[in-house]
Amino acid sequence: MAPPPSASAAAAPKAPPAKRQQSKKRRRSAASSSSHQFHHFHDLCIDISPPITTVEHVQETTRRLGQLGYASVAFNETVTGREGVKGLDRPGLKKARDTLWLAAQGGTKDKGPATRLRRVTIIVNDKGEAQFLCGAIRSLKWADLVAARPTSDKALQLLCEAGDVDIISLDLSARQGFLLSTHQADLARGRGIVFEVRYAGLILEENATKRQQLIANVSGLLAATRGRGVIWSSGANAGVAGECLRGAHDVMNLAVVLGLKEEQALRAVTATCEGVRGHAEARRMEWVPVEVVRILRKEGGREEEEEEGGGEGAEG
Repeated sequence: MAPPPSASAAAAPKAPPAKRQQSKKRRRSAASSSSHQFHHFHDLCIDISPPITTVEHVQETTRRLGQLGYASVAFNETVTGREGVKGLDRPGLKKARDTLWLAAQGGTKDKGPATRLRRVTIIVNDKGEAQFLCGAIRSLKWADLVAARPTSDKALQLLCEAGDVDIISLDLSARQGFLLSTHQADLARGRGIVFEVRYAGLILEENATKRQQLIANVSGLLAATRGRGVIWSSGANAGVAGECLRGAHDVMNLAVVLGLKEEQALRAVTATCEGVRGHAEARRMEWVPVEVVRILRKEGGREEEEEEGGGEGAEG
């Protein structure tokens, strides 16, 4: 003789088939709308080389990124070591940089990305240069984003442990004498530092051996980071950017092919890039030697925030 049904089973009868089908449709609809929600896409590395890069190169690249649907772009200048950082303030180079920046700013009718940023990447060859960068980063106030490219394990280790940069951009196109470890990646991510993959080489590189090396290095980086705290940028030179710039969805597809999950690939061109900008803004705010008084008040049913205090360089 079968046992009587329990009280809980009697209290929770199965939903009719029609209701179960409606519930499944609602879940599918919610998942679909989530996957198609609007996202802001970012390309945080377009290389420029003042005074070689021209105003026309910058303007054309900006227009192209706008056509591809990007919301922000960072124009990047790369220098090497101590002398490179010190040379950034040379009058001739500064004038050329400012000219390109004015061109990058564009106007309301150029249909480029709404946000244009200035970035500098410093190549650090050893621990001493990495230590120098940690101290010299405060002098780079004109740069919205600061990235480092370590070329040795000791430089990489110091940057992951104590660096104040926003981005670590390894040279993935060449064979490295060291490997990024998961421990180093976790240390960097704990400091708000992200790692960068530049996809231009995957498109432009014609040498099969170099291309395989690049793919292997990208796969190794993604394995060490477990796909977390990684951004994908073009790394295209403004002079030839039209040849290799791709839309964000194409970049995401490439990232998935090379090992990222779909959600991680989406974050690599959206949320993680926004986190980089937030990290940079917080770091730069620490440089402002003024007292900032925040007054919250309600006007028209919403909170507004005011800042009072002197300008940059003022004494409190």
